[in-house]
Amino acid sequence: MPVVSMPQFNDREHRSLERILDGFDKIQNRADSQYGRVRKHDRKPYRGLISIYLPPNATDTPPKDYQDLPIGWAYSLSLGGIGFLSLEVLESYQLWIGLHLPTGNIKWMNGLLVRRREIPEERFLDYGVAFGNNH
Repeated sequence: MPVVSMPQFNDREHRSLERILDGFDKIQNRADSQYGRVRKHDRKPYRGLISIYLPPNATDTPPKDYQDLPIGWAYSLSLGGIGFLSLEVLESYQLWIGLHLPTGNIKWMNGLLVRRREIPEERFLDYGVAFGNNH
């Protein structure tokens, strides 16, 4: 599934993102067969730009202007959470994920960072976030 052009990433980062996602696609069927039946929610392949809001206080909600927020690229989505890649090193565990909808709006989901992995020889980091009461 190709990645749409994103001005936030340069050409080298865009190629790296495509290479990582192609690798994830190759192992996705195996992971689904191993872990699919123990998951609470079905995972769907989803590729799309996301915004990331790291609230300074637990009660803070995302700002109306999201232009300067860190971004990521989602590759897997379920009712329970999301998997995404980002160049940002996220230190906060409470965060908001903004799904960029085709209408131009953003759907914000509150979550908890449950996975952060380096991808060997790449600048992108792989993150997993559990939404709402799923953590």
